Amino acid sequence: RLLLALLLVPAPLRATEEPPRDLPEAASQTEEIPDLPVVQAPRDPVRELIGQAANPDIPEPIGQQHFDALVGMGRSALPTVAAVYRDRSSTDIENWVCARALGRIGGDGAFNTLLEGLKAQRIVTRLGAVSGLATMKDPRAVEPLERALFDQAMTVRASAADALAILGVRTSFKPLVE
Repeated sequence: RLLLALLLVPAPLRATEEPPRDLPEAASQTEEIPDLPVVQAPRDPVRELIGQAANPDIPEPIGQQHFDALVGMGRSALPTVAAVYRDRSSTDIENWVCARALGRIGGDGAFNTLLEGLKAQRIVTRLGAVSGLATMKDPRAVEPLERALFDQAMTVRASAADALAILGVRTSFKPLVE
């Protein structure tokens, strides 16, 4: 059918050619677009992978396979992963899985989402942000991670120190001394 449709489409006119005189008039530019129903997909494969990777009832190797499949989707998974990460109603485990996935997938969108996570109210979101930034190994993360050394939660402060060590930063004691 597609081949037949392509054969029926005329080739574009060259500048020197006149259009054939027997062509029908073009449809009006004011013709309305029909109001068609929008069908939502019954399932979101990215959300399903997040849920499976975060499911504590699944054996860890199987959960890891789901996580690897999520990361394997690459940047196409980022909008959903970022949305679940930002969602305050997500479980702590889902939040953690998403933070780690953002770090593994990488890119500016993931980096900026993790930077936002450093300012979140939830400790697990801030911990995930630190972990994701450490995984990315992006030098732009040094200053935000140094600020995280002063987080109100001791676990975030310790994780930030570990993340800076992973990034190879040996001068972060300066913000602590000042």
